[in-house]
Amino acid sequence: MESNIVLRDLKVSFQKNTVLNIPSLSVPSQKLVAVVGPNGGGKTTFLRALLARDVRYAGSVSCPCSWVYMAQNASERKDFPITVKEYVAAGLYKLSGPFSQFSEDDCAKIVQGLEQVCLTGYQDRLLHQLSGGEWQRVQLARFLLLESGGYLLDEPFSAMDRRMVHLLQERLQNLREKGKTIFVVTHDLVSVREFFDYAILLRGDVVAHGKPSEVLVHQNIEKAYG
Repeated sequence: MESNIVLRDLKVSFQKNTVLNIPSLSVPSQKLVAVVGPNGGGKTTFLRALLARDVRYAGSVSCPCSWVYMAQNASERKDFPITVKEYVAAGLYKLSGPFSQFSEDDCAKIVQGLEQVCLTGYQDRLLHQLSGGEWQRVQLARFLLLESGGYLLDEPFSAMDRRMVHLLQERLQNLREKGKTIFVVTHDLVSVREFFDYAILLRGDVVAHGKPSEVLVHQNIEKAYG
Protein backbone atom coordinates (compact mmCIF):
# COMPACT_ATOMS: atom_id res chain seq x y z
CA MET A 1 0.00 0.00 0.00
CA GLU A 2 1.39 3.38 -1.01
CA SER A 3 2.17 5.84 1.78
CA ASN A 4 4.46 8.81 2.27
CA ILE A 5 7.99 9.35 3.55
CA VAL A 6 7.50 11.88 6.34
CA LEU A 7 10.16 14.03 8.04
CA ARG A 8 9.30 16.11 11.10
CA ASP A 9 11.54 18.63 12.86
CA LEU A 10 14.61 17.12 11.17
CA LYS A 11 17.84 18.87 12.08
CA VAL A 12 21.38 17.69 11.35
CA SER A 13 24.37 19.55 12.77
CA PHE A 14 28.13 19.07 12.53
CA GLN A 15 30.36 20.82 15.07
CA LYS A 16 27.45 23.05 16.12
CA ASN A 17 26.78 24.11 12.51
CA THR A 18 23.33 23.18 11.21
CA VAL A 19 23.66 21.68 7.73
CA LEU A 20 20.08 20.52 7.26
CA ASN A 21 16.90 21.84 8.84
CA ILE A 22 13.54 20.49 7.66
CA PRO A 23 10.60 21.29 9.96
CA SER A 24 8.14 19.25 7.88
CA LEU A 25 8.27 17.31 4.63
CA SER A 26 6.05 14.61 3.15
CA VAL A 27 7.14 12.86 -0.06
CA PRO A 28 5.05 10.24 -1.88
CA SER A 29 6.50 6.75 -2.06
CA GLN A 30 6.69 4.59 -5.19
CA LYS A 31 8.06 7.56 -7.12
CA LEU A 32 11.32 8.48 -8.83
CA VAL A 33 12.48 11.43 -6.73
CA ALA A 34 15.31 13.83 -7.58
CA VAL A 35 17.23 15.55 -4.77
CA VAL A 36 18.85 18.68 -6.17
CA GLY A 37 20.57 21.81 -4.93
CA PRO A 38 23.97 23.49 -4.70
CA ASN A 39 27.10 21.85 -3.32
CA GLY A 40 26.90 21.89 0.47
CA GLY A 41 23.12 22.12 0.35
CA GLY A 42 22.60 18.94 2.37
CA LYS A 43 21.71 16.45 -0.38
CA THR A 44 23.95 13.59 0.80
CA THR A 45 23.03 14.32 4.42
CA PHE A 46 19.38 14.08 3.42
CA LEU A 47 19.86 10.58 1.97
CA ARG A 48 21.79 9.45 5.04
CA ALA A 49 19.04 10.72 7.30
CA LEU A 50 16.52 8.62 5.35
CA LEU A 51 18.87 5.66 5.72
CA ALA A 52 19.57 6.47 9.39
CA ARG A 53 23.25 5.80 8.73
CA ASP A 54 26.45 7.76 9.38
CA VAL A 55 24.52 10.78 10.62
CA ARG A 56 22.90 11.78 13.88
CA TYR A 57 19.81 13.91 13.68
CA ALA A 58 17.10 15.42 15.83
CA GLY A 59 13.48 14.89 14.85
CA SER A 60 11.82 11.95 13.17
CA VAL A 61 11.94 10.17 9.82
CA SER A 62 9.14 7.77 8.91
CA CYS A 63 9.57 5.53 5.86
CA PRO A 64 7.22 2.79 4.59
CA CYS A 65 10.12 0.81 3.09
CA SER A 66 13.65 -0.35 3.81
CA TRP A 67 16.52 1.19 1.87
CA VAL A 68 19.68 0.21 0.04
CA TYR A 69 22.24 2.94 -0.58
CA MET A 70 24.70 3.65 -3.39
CA ALA A 71 27.28 6.18 -2.25
CA GLN A 72 29.09 8.62 -4.51
CA ASN A 73 31.59 7.11 -6.96
CA ALA A 74 34.60 8.51 -5.11
CA SER A 75 33.73 6.64 -1.93
CA GLU A 76 34.58 3.19 -3.34
CA ARG A 77 37.98 2.16 -4.65
CA LYS A 78 38.55 0.06 -7.76
CA ASP A 79 42.18 -0.97 -7.19
CA PHE A 80 41.28 -4.36 -5.73
CA PRO A 81 42.56 -7.27 -7.88
CA ILE A 82 39.13 -8.72 -8.66
CA THR A 83 37.06 -9.03 -11.79
CA VAL A 84 33.87 -7.21 -12.67
CA LYS A 85 31.92 -10.45 -12.23
CA GLU A 86 33.34 -10.98 -8.73
CA TYR A 87 32.54 -7.41 -7.72
CA VAL A 88 28.96 -7.54 -9.02
CA ALA A 89 28.47 -10.96 -7.41
CA ALA A 90 29.04 -9.32 -4.02
CA GLY A 91 25.63 -7.74 -4.47
CA LEU A 92 24.09 -11.18 -4.13
CA TYR A 93 25.62 -11.79 -0.71
CA LYS A 94 22.86 -9.86 1.02
CA LEU A 95 20.37 -12.08 -0.75
CA SER A 96 21.99 -15.49 -0.30
CA GLY A 97 24.55 -15.01 2.50
CA PRO A 98 28.34 -14.64 2.28
CA PHE A 99 29.11 -18.37 2.30
CA SER A 100 26.56 -19.46 -0.26
CA GLN A 101 27.44 -21.09 -3.55
CA PHE A 102 26.14 -19.21 -6.55
CA SER A 103 23.65 -21.08 -8.69
CA GLU A 104 23.23 -20.91 -12.44
CA ASP A 105 20.36 -18.53 -11.78
CA ASP A 106 22.69 -16.27 -9.77
CA CYS A 107 25.22 -16.22 -12.60
CA ALA A 108 22.45 -15.38 -15.05
CA LYS A 109 21.42 -12.45 -12.81
CA ILE A 110 24.98 -11.13 -12.90
CA VAL A 111 25.15 -11.34 -16.70
CA GLN A 112 21.73 -9.73 -17.02
CA GLY A 113 22.73 -6.98 -14.58
CA LEU A 114 25.76 -6.12 -16.72
CA GLU A 115 23.64 -6.19 -19.86
CA GLN A 116 21.26 -3.65 -18.30
CA VAL A 117 24.12 -1.17 -17.88
CA CYS A 118 25.53 -1.90 -21.37
CA LEU A 119 28.57 -3.84 -20.14
CA THR A 120 28.02 -7.15 -21.89
CA GLY A 121 31.31 -9.04 -22.12
CA TYR A 122 32.97 -7.14 -19.26
CA GLN A 123 32.66 -9.99 -16.72
CA ASP A 124 36.36 -10.93 -16.74
CA ARG A 125 37.85 -7.44 -16.79
CA LEU A 126 39.71 -6.27 -13.72
CA LEU A 127 38.26 -3.27 -11.92
CA HIS A 128 41.35 -1.12 -12.43
CA GLN A 129 40.96 -1.52 -16.22
CA LEU A 130 37.66 0.35 -16.20
CA SER A 131 37.12 3.98 -17.11
CA GLY A 132 35.33 6.26 -14.66
CA GLY A 133 32.00 5.86 -16.43
CA GLU A 134 32.35 2.08 -16.73
CA TRP A 135 33.19 1.86 -13.04
CA GLN A 136 30.03 3.76 -12.12
CA ARG A 137 27.99 1.44 -14.31
CA VAL A 138 29.53 -1.64 -12.65
CA GLN A 139 28.65 -0.18 -9.24
CA LEU A 140 25.11 0.42 -10.45
CA ALA A 141 24.80 -3.15 -11.79
CA ARG A 142 25.75 -4.54 -8.36
CA PHE A 143 23.45 -2.10 -6.60
CA LEU A 144 20.45 -3.03 -8.73
CA LEU A 145 20.87 -6.71 -7.81
CA LEU A 146 19.82 -5.82 -4.28
CA GLU A 147 16.14 -6.37 -3.67
CA SER A 148 14.52 -3.64 -1.61
CA GLY A 149 11.46 -1.45 -1.44
CA GLY A 150 13.59 1.70 -1.59
CA TYR A 151 16.78 2.78 -3.37
CA LEU A 152 18.98 5.77 -2.50
CA LEU A 153 21.58 6.83 -5.10
CA ASP A 154 24.08 9.63 -4.54
CA GLU A 155 25.20 11.14 -7.88
CA PRO A 156 25.25 7.78 -9.70
CA PHE A 157 25.70 9.26 -13.20
CA SER A 158 28.38 11.92 -12.71
CA ALA A 159 31.00 10.24 -14.95
CA MET A 160 28.63 9.12 -17.73
CA ASP A 161 27.69 10.71 -21.03
CA ARG A 162 24.13 11.91 -21.61
CA ARG A 163 23.10 8.94 -23.75
CA MET A 164 24.08 6.50 -21.02
CA VAL A 165 22.46 8.66 -18.33
CA HIS A 166 19.16 8.59 -20.20
CA LEU A 167 19.34 4.84 -20.68
CA LEU A 168 20.00 4.17 -16.99
CA GLN A 169 17.35 6.61 -15.87
CA GLU A 170 14.93 4.52 -17.89
CA ARG A 171 16.11 1.51 -15.86
CA LEU A 172 15.20 3.40 -12.70
CA GLN A 173 11.81 4.23 -14.17
CA ASN A 174 11.29 0.49 -14.65
CA LEU A 175 11.97 -0.03 -10.94
CA ARG A 176 9.45 2.68 -10.10
CA GLU A 177 6.85 0.92 -12.24
CA LYS A 178 7.40 -2.17 -10.05
CA GLY A 179 6.36 -0.15 -7.00
CA LYS A 180 9.83 0.84 -5.80
CA THR A 181 10.74 4.19 -4.26
CA ILE A 182 13.93 5.75 -5.66
CA PHE A 183 15.73 8.89 -4.48
CA VAL A 184 18.55 10.18 -6.69
CA VAL A 185 20.94 13.03 -5.92
CA THR A 186 21.76 14.74 -9.20
CA HIS A 187 22.95 18.06 -10.63
CA ASP A 188 21.33 17.46 -14.03
CA LEU A 189 18.23 19.65 -13.87
CA VAL A 190 17.34 18.97 -17.51
CA SER A 191 17.05 15.22 -16.84
CA VAL A 192 15.07 15.90 -13.66
CA ARG A 193 12.41 17.70 -15.71
CA GLU A 194 12.35 14.89 -18.27
CA PHE A 195 12.56 11.68 -16.24
CA PHE A 196 11.58 12.28 -12.60
CA ASP A 197 8.17 12.26 -10.93
CA TYR A 198 9.10 14.46 -7.99
CA ALA A 199 11.84 16.88 -7.00
CA ILE A 200 13.21 18.20 -3.71
CA LEU A 201 15.29 21.38 -3.96
CA LEU A 202 17.59 21.85 -0.96
CA ARG A 203 19.78 24.61 0.34
CA GLY A 204 20.18 23.61 3.97
CA ASP A 205 16.40 23.49 4.09
CA VAL A 206 13.67 22.72 1.58
CA VAL A 207 13.41 25.53 -0.94
CA ALA A 208 10.64 23.70 -2.82
CA HIS A 209 9.29 20.22 -3.43
CA GLY A 210 6.72 18.72 -5.75
CA LYS A 211 6.46 18.12 -9.49
CA PRO A 212 9.72 19.07 -11.26
CA SER A 213 7.91 21.50 -13.55
CA GLU A 214 6.68 23.38 -10.47
CA VAL A 215 9.89 23.13 -8.40
CA LEU A 216 12.48 24.01 -11.04
CA VAL A 217 11.21 27.47 -11.84
CA HIS A 218 13.39 30.58 -12.04
CA GLN A 219 12.43 31.97 -8.64
CA ASN A 220 13.27 28.74 -6.79
CA ILE A 221 16.52 28.18 -8.70
CA GLU A 222 17.64 31.72 -7.92
CA LYS A 223 16.85 31.19 -4.25
CA ALA A 224 18.76 27.91 -4.09
CA TYR A 225 21.75 28.67 -6.28
CA GLY A 226 21.96 32.47 -6.19
